[in-house]
Amino acid sequence: MLTIREAPKSRTAIAGIYTDDKCTTDTRFVFSREFVEKVHTAIRRFRKTFAVDCEDDSVGVCVSRFGIFMLKDIKAMDQWHTCMEFLAQTEDAMNWAVSTCMKRFTIPEELSNGVTTEPREHLKCNQEAVASRRARGIV
Repeated sequence: MLTIREAPKSRTAIAGIYTDDKCTTDTRFVFSREFVEKVHTAIRRFRKTFAVDCEDDSVGVCVSRFGIFMLKDIKAMDQWHTCMEFLAQTEDAMNWAVSTCMKRFTIPEELSNGVTTEPREHLKCNQEAVASRRARGIV
């Protein structure tokens, strides 16, 4: 299970060029969405200082007390936050579908092939799967 680590407000992200052997390789947490955005800004500023665009593989950010993280790790944290938001929205939509009276809707004849009139059982099963993944932080 991944946990969200809150970096203190005074924490600065120092972007630079780092080698793989200096970087954190076993990350079991993600930074908060706000801090990930702060890190992305620091990396963009750092990359703009070069006349030639440096490779993504070599650019990283040093966060004191946490270590050095490569750009790919920061991108993965950003994607994790995005996926968690999508899972939350999916869960909300499924809750709405389960609690909505389906008799209020009509299915056009041309679309009714293979459509069940009582989708609640399928929704409940999928709803449990989505809730379980979201609770564990697994995408």
